[in-house]
Amino acid sequence: MSIENQDDLPSGWSKERLEDQALIDIWKKTIDVQQHFNDIELRIRNLAITLVVAVFGVVAYSMKEEMVVAVFGYTLPLGSLVLIGVLPAWLAFYFMDRYWYHRLLLGAVDHARDLEKSRPELGLTGKIGKRSPLVFRGGFKMHSTRKVDVLYWVGGILLIVCSIAVYVASDGSSVDEAAAQGAEARDDDG
Repeated sequence: MSIENQDDLPSGWSKERLEDQALIDIWKKTIDVQQHFNDIELRIRNLAITLVVAVFGVVAYSMKEEMVVAVFGYTLPLGSLVLIGVLPAWLAFYFMDRYWYHRLLLGAVDHARDLEKSRPELGLTGKIGKRSPLVFRGGFKMHSTRKVDVLYWVGGILLIVCSIAVYVASDGSSVDEAAAQGAEARDDDG
């Protein structure tokens, strides 16, 4: 809205007050955008963790039933393969969270900080930014970007370690039995 003279202003308003109100409205919208991207990131993480929990349910069932799969001449516990199989999805969630929406959130945060420089009483983004990092002994600070990295890296490593653990826990007995049964079935056919 362009104000040419004082007569164009709402009753009782000055040009400065109108500009002040416009700045506050822009700041409010910027905060809304921050909340939007933060909400999307939380939904992505929620969905990723829900998927992993469901996968662990499938793995537990497959271990209970001693399910195995033949892959390239090797008989492996199904649970190990499921855990490794979910890794691409886990990495896709990581990419979408960290390299897509997190970057957009950081852009909104930067914009809000710029607005807050001219109006310190609007300093919500700055206050959150000061309280957000985890501070460790020695003064090392972990900001939100590192927190996202840690969540997904720890989750990915957990999936790999659990896959190996399921393989080791199968003790080869069900794997060997399934291989023997497969060999017997081939001998009976031949």
